[in-house]
Amino acid sequence: MNLSKIKDIAKNQGKTLGSVAQAAGITHAGLNNLIKENSTRVDTLLNIANYLGVPITEFFDEEDLHTPAPAYGNMATVGDRFRGQLSVGSDQNITRALDILEHQLKAKDEQISGLIKALNK
Repeated sequence: MNLSKIKDIAKNQGKTLGSVAQAAGITHAGLNNLIKENSTRVDTLLNIANYLGVPITEFFDEEDLHTPAPAYGNMATVGDRFRGQLSVGSDQNITRALDILEHQLKAKDEQISGLIKALNK
């Protein structure tokens, strides 16, 4: 993911980071922090993408599609945050975002299966 693109896109559109933060429902400091940390919640990223008029995939690098999901985490949280938030762009953009999540969930399932097999030995 490359959240520093938020600054460039906003600047090119003549929008301030303050207006981006307000549209995302976060503070200006919160926006600066998520850009710096390169991490945010799915619903926040969807709000930013919607405000900037770009697909959510604009913030994903090609390698994100090929990077396995972390071995730990709450998969339900990802689903809960994403459910009902698919209001960004075209069906093609939504399909691409779902493909990314599907790939990451598949990788997580494979990791879980490997851990279960290791525990059963």
